[in-house]
Amino acid sequence: MRRALGVLLASGVLVAATATEAAKNKVDSGIRGEATAGPTCPVERYPPDPQCRDRPYQATVRVRRKRTGAVVKTFTAHKDGTFKVRLRPGTYRLEPANKGWPRGTPQDVTVRSHKFKHVHLEYDTGIR
Repeated sequence: MRRALGVLLASGVLVAATATEAAKNKVDSGIRGEATAGPTCPVERYPPDPQCRDRPYQATVRVRRKRTGAVVKTFTAHKDGTFKVRLRPGTYRLEPANKGWPRGTPQDVTVRSHKFKHVHLEYDTGIR
C-alpha cells in the first residue's frame, strides 16, 4: 500500500512538473490582425461606395526574422481575412508568399513580451 502511494505521489509530482514546464514554454505573444484586398471597383467615388470597400483576403504570409532573414513561420489568414500567429518577442518581416495579384508589400513588425501586436496587411488588386 505504501509503495503504491509513493508511486502515485511521484507520478503526481511528475505530471505537475511537466505541466509547469509546458506553461513556461507556451508562447504568449505574437501578431493578430486582418488582410484585405482593394480596390474592388475601377473608379473610387466620393463619398465612398460601400459596395467598393476593400474585401477580406485569405493571404499566405512568410514570417522572417528581421536580423537573419530566416523563415520562422508561414501562415494563411482565414477566409474572413483574420489571423493570429504566436511568435516569440523580436523583430520580424511579414512577406507575402503569393506571386502576382493581389500584390502585398513586406511589412516589419516588433513583437513585445506577453502582447499581440495588431497588424493590417493590405493587398493591391491592380484594379484602376
